[in-house]
Amino acid sequence: MTLNRQLQAAQAKWAAAGLRNYTYDLRQLAAPVLFPEVRITVRNSRRTSLKPVQGDVMVALPMTAGPMEERFATVRQTLRAQQQTRCPDLKLRFDPALGYPTLVYSGTAEANVADGYGEWSIRRLLPLP
Repeated sequence: MTLNRQLQAAQAKWAAAGLRNYTYDLRQLAAPVLFPEVRITVRNSRRTSLKPVQGDVMVALPMTAGPMEERFATVRQTLRAQQQTRCPDLKLRFDPALGYPTLVYSGTAEANVADGYGEWSIRRLLPLP
């Protein structure tokens, strides 16, 4: 199955689940910057809270930290960008039950590239009442 079809199937699962209220933890790396892990709260499909998982101070904000629909849009943008890359290196994983992306890695397989890759992962997605 192509990555685009995997993405479409995953997004269909997410839409079918109908979750509009949930929290999730996001880890993001934009080489060479590792952002602090954050807990995102979404209510009515809008981000209502963004807090560090550990500690009280947010040193840097992740580039995108919003509802799952934004995460899917980011994956689509990544797929389009990788089509223009000479030696693309892309890894995608989706939650088997709910379809949300659990891992996105995007980089290049060219030798001697010290940065220029990014990765984010979602852990602990919990539905809210």
